[in-house]
Amino acid sequence: MPRRENRVSSKPFLVIIDDEADIGDLITDVATPRGFDVQAFTAADEAFQVLEKHPPQLIVMDLMMPGIDGVEMLRYLAQHAKKSKLCLISGSDVTVLNSARRLASAHGLNVIAVFEKPLDIFKLRETFDDIAKEFVGC
Repeated sequence: MPRRENRVSSKPFLVIIDDEADIGDLITDVATPRGFDVQAFTAADEAFQVLEKHPPQLIVMDLMMPGIDGVEMLRYLAQHAKKSKLCLISGSDVTVLNSARRLASAHGLNVIAVFEKPLDIFKLRETFDDIAKEFVGC
């Protein structure tokens, strides 16, 4: 995955972290026409390298990633991307997602949405439309 060392863009920056490349592609397909500059990662450590240099306005993150658990990922984001808005996604049920939302909030993260897999494309579009509107007025 190419890294942007000198990222300069007026578009809101979105980082997707999901081990399923198809999910990253789907989210990219929804976000790009809404004006987002998107980078998708299938490995958390690759995403973390970008987050440290270029914190995004929005992160969409799967809670179930190989090699790292969701709690560890949330702790990392609390240290390196606290100002980013966060959407959590998971194949687990809504109870797990809501627990993760509470944990993220306890770490000072701004969780704006949770999505169960399979993703509700209409909810995803609506969420991205709302976020994109914030940047049009800037």
